[in-house]
Amino acid sequence: MSFHDAEAQTAVQSALGRALAAFHTPNDDPSVNTYADAHFLRTRLYNTHGRIFLLGAAGEQEETTSSVRYPTGEELTKNVRSG
Repeated sequence: MSFHDAEAQTAVQSALGRALAAFHTPNDDPSVNTYADAHFLRTRLYNTHGRIFLLGAAGEQEETTSSVRYPTGEELTKNVRSG
């Protein structure tokens, strides 16, 4: 997964004040830098792709509730308005 394009590098530099830690495999420890890098990636992924998916899933509904469960067990529930 490539999160090292110019736009992502600029965003992570702005948000964290440093370069993003490298995660090479699904087994890499996400707790590096007190989870800051993992949280940045999760938030960026949701903001760029998740919201678009949830809006598409909402379809004709005026408002819908969607939940995402992360591997850490954390659950994110959002109310999504299509309009």
